[in-house]
Amino acid sequence: MIIKLVKDVKDTKANSLVEVDEVNAKLLIDSGEAIEYTDAVKEIEKDEAIKVSIKASKTNINKNVNIQIVKEKVNMENIIGKAFKAIAEGKAATGLSEGTAADGGNLITTAIAELMGIAVDGSKVWNKCRKITLPDQANAIKVPVDASDPWIKATVPVPTNPAEGGDKTATKLAFNAQTLTLGKTVIYIPVTDELLSDASMLDQFIRSYMQGKLAGTLDYEVLTGGAGGYDGITGNSGYCATSGITEATPTVAELYGMVAAIDPRLQEGAEWFIAPVQWAYIVGAMSTSNNLINNGILDLAGKKLFGMPVNVMPQLNAKVILGNLSQYCVAVPRVNDIISVSEHVRFYNDETVFRLVHRGAGDIVWALRTAGDSSTIGAFVENS
Repeated sequence: MIIKLVKDVKDTKANSLVEVDEVNAKLLIDSGEAIEYTDAVKEIEKDEAIKVSIKASKTNINKNVNIQIVKEKVNMENIIGKAFKAIAEGKAATGLSEGTAADGGNLITTAIAELMGIAVDGSKVWNKCRKITLPDQANAIKVPVDASDPWIKATVPVPTNPAEGGDKTATKLAFNAQTLTLGKTVIYIPVTDELLSDASMLDQFIRSYMQGKLAGTLDYEVLTGGAGGYDGITGNSGYCATSGITEATPTVAELYGMVAAIDPRLQEGAEWFIAPVQWAYIVGAMSTSNNLINNGILDLAGKKLFGMPVNVMPQLNAKVILGNLSQYCVAVPRVNDIISVSEHVRFYNDETVFRLVHRGAGDIVWALRTAGDSSTIGAFVENS
């Protein structure tokens, strides 16, 4: 990546162009010591160089100083065409502005530092998933999934009982594969320069809020899926079991049926992910019975159900999910979740643009299996 230093770094002077790897480039950009040298920056520097040269020529023309003005090749026809097109389209500020109270006018003369504490809500789901970092110049990875059944003797690998000296029957394992292909999630917020100038700490607030929004969005993508490269837990055929739980009013027996649908090897580490309405019903119905609390089925203080932690998820609608997130695999690139700020993308509108880009993919990597009683068990189960 090519970057332009804005400060002296070791033996390299400011305004120098250097080529470094993406990791070091990100460190220098985040520390304010450099900017990414994009095509947009090149064009801006060209325009500025022309303006400076013309100004210098006009200033010194009466001093008989011979100044040579060097102009880069600029497609003026293209620039003028774009300007007239912008005017014809009637472009105006489309992001946060002072003109509308709900868009940011309410922030004026108000310190928003107190909002910072609630702006960022850390991930409860995505952070617990198993992570795979993709190598450079790769956007997908194939993850092997064990499809063998350890409980049913007649399934592969098939054990045999040969007589002494008898022939052995060859057998083998069975594997599936989940292909994780990176998708893209972007949060893009234009803000007028006036609002940035007048609203205290708005820059920092936007950055924090974008991170909090991304965390909540990634949790949603893992739980329910979406267009961002994540195949959700719910409705994941062949990888998420379903339980006949009553949607609005689950019973103790139905909830325990969900526990039984989790592979015994994965029950330790499993967690509940429950929509607020369903959790409220469970607490209301079960807390009236001392027997349930005394037997450890419901732990209100520890927020556990059948000894497993409960996460109340506003992202869910009438859903109860139980599962072990160690068996949900997330693929991400080596450099990710980059927040970029540009004063030039919407320069015509006097707006600064904040952009957060996340690339990732995810899916369950533990296949459903059939138990001896023909029930289906796996790493995840949801109410039907």
